[in-house]
Order: sequence, then C-alpha cells, then structure tokens
Amino acid sequence: MAWTLACRMSDRLAGTDDLTQDYDGATGDNYRLMSVPESLVFLRQLRGCADMNWRLIPPHEPDDPTAAVRVDWTRCVDTSPQRFWRIEGGGHSLPSFAPLSERERQRRHGGRSQAIETAEEVWAFFAAPQPK
Repeated sequence: MAWTLACRMSDRLAGTDDLTQDYDGATGDNYRLMSVPESLVFLRQLRGCADMNWRLIPPHEPDDPTAAVRVDWTRCVDTSPQRFWRIEGGGHSLPSFAPLSERERQRRHGGRSQAIETAEEVWAFFAAPQPK
C-alpha cells in the first residue's frame, strides 16, 4: 500500500533537496502546504507519541552525496508503528540501490539517494510483527 501511495503521489513526496516539492512547505495565493517537519509534529501529536529514536544509516555507496536518517516514534498511545526516513540531500525520487540513469545524473528533480532501497524498507516495515 505504501509503495502504491508513493508511486501515485510522487508529486507530494519530497527529499530535503527536492526541486519539485519543497521540503519546508510552500504558500500560494489560495493555499499553504505544510512542511514535512510540521506534518510530522501533527502526526506525532495525533498519535500521542512521547519519544523518538534517530538513527543515521551508513552509506550504501561511498560516493553517494546523500545521507539517510531513520526516525522511529516510541511510547505512543496509538501502538501502531510510525517511521520516517529523512533523506538529506535527496531530490524528488525514491531512494534505491539501482545505478543512476543519465537523466538522474542531470539532477532535473534533484539527486536520487542510494542510501536505502525503498522497496526493501517498505516490505520490512509491513512484514514486521505488529504490536497488540
């Protein structure tokens, strides 16, 4: 489900260096798009989470200029897991270990991170035993 959402809503997904969707939010004449940090605060408060654990993920490729940080919220009233991947320097593409295409090298939409394999991370998240 999350993978389908990511594919169908790619216009709303953002890395910290996304040239298409501003990570820090945006305003227009008739709208205000919340920043990613504001959205995360809203979700954390909605779920009643008291703590979070941050973990820097070691680079998969030594020349990858991006960095991945995994954030897990803990001690939540709603016990379903909540995880966020912050890709420092990532653009408007899902991270993958796959080699970069020529188009991705041009950075039209910002760089693609090779720090994590999105499909594997999504599978691991949903395949993990859920709290009861």
